[in-house]
Amino acid sequence: VIATYLPIVVIMFFVQPLVNKFGKSEVSTVGMFASAAACLVMFLCKPLMPNAWWLFVILSFLNGVGQAFITIQVWSLIATAIDDVEVKTGVKESGIAYASFMFFRKIGQMIAAIAINGALLGMKYKTFKGAVQTPETLSTMYILATIIPAALFLAQALMLAFWNPLTKKAVLELQKQKEEVLKQKHENKEIILNTED
Repeated sequence: VIATYLPIVVIMFFVQPLVNKFGKSEVSTVGMFASAAACLVMFLCKPLMPNAWWLFVILSFLNGVGQAFITIQVWSLIATAIDDVEVKTGVKESGIAYASFMFFRKIGQMIAAIAINGALLGMKYKTFKGAVQTPETLSTMYILATIIPAALFLAQALMLAFWNPLTKKAVLELQKQKEEVLKQKHENKEIILNTED
């Protein structure tokens, strides 16, 4: 819990200055690369565990810091994507965008829950009260809990770095275009009102 929520409390004071300087997508990309690196190092440090538990806690905190950058900005990233679609198509589809995001988020959570339970069943995880897990089970759990997040965070970082077109430069241009669209809408509204008068 500390490694998940404390980084958000710490990072929230630095996100906006970093975004102003480097851009939302760029900061999120670095965060995902940092999380991937932290999880990979945790995986590689498996032979040192559990004696080096302090190292695991530090790496978990660094993983949380990396995730915090995108967690704090996720709604802002969605809003920017909505603005991009509006400028390109002339139609603002906020409801559809947010509903789609929440739908796929729920699908992801469902897949994760099924995968976790399936993995626990596959490794013969004991669920009865007072159960002691075998060293093999604990080893498998450690590997899955570090290497899978490392791979997924890396994939997300690569998508942000090479697939997401909304870089800082693109967002600045988008803001100018949106101002023009809003200005045009305002002028059209004034023309209609004047015509009605």
